[in-house]
Amino acid sequence: MITLSLSAQAAFACACCADPGYRENRTIDFSADFEDYIWRLSQVETDGQARIYTDNCGLDCIKGLTSLEDAVDIDISIADATLLITVNQGQPSEAKLHAAIPNHAHYFAVDPLTGDYANMHFLYTELRLALQLFGDGPGWEGGSTAIPAEFILTGHGNTCPSFSGAQNWVLDVGGPDENAMFRLFGKTPQEN
Repeated sequence: MITLSLSAQAAFACACCADPGYRENRTIDFSADFEDYIWRLSQVETDGQARIYTDNCGLDCIKGLTSLEDAVDIDISIADATLLITVNQGQPSEAKLHAAIPNHAHYFAVDPLTGDYANMHFLYTELRLALQLFGDGPGWEGGSTAIPAEFILTGHGNTCPSFSGAQNWVLDVGGPDENAMFRLFGKTPQEN
């Protein structure tokens, strides 16, 4: 009986451990515990800065936001199950973006295959929220209809999905056939 108890404790202690080569790709339904999901998501903080992804055409390929530079001030918060994002906060070109938070998220986790399997290793993880984004304010030129977007938290963790391991965030908005097309990205402050 003691052996069974120890085995159960060992199994429980490593319930979230990842084996070498681990890979997972699934949708998580938070419907049953939506309020807790919203609370956990609201605990994720940003450092107040965002960069704008640009490729060879630079800022000329950005649609929907005005007066952009390579980096902008940003505020991300959650209220009443709505993701609120303010770009160029406090500036004449301020844009307010908002989207209802869905009751599910896509979870992706993979062993980065570093080859160091002597110690417990962490997975690269992504939690992705598919959104219908709306915008307004003097810095918004994306129209009044919903624009498909994705809010992504990336980081390192184990096989148990968690928001606490988020190290970076990405807001990927629209596309070539939409009124807006841009990608903002930034960091989350990490405790040392």
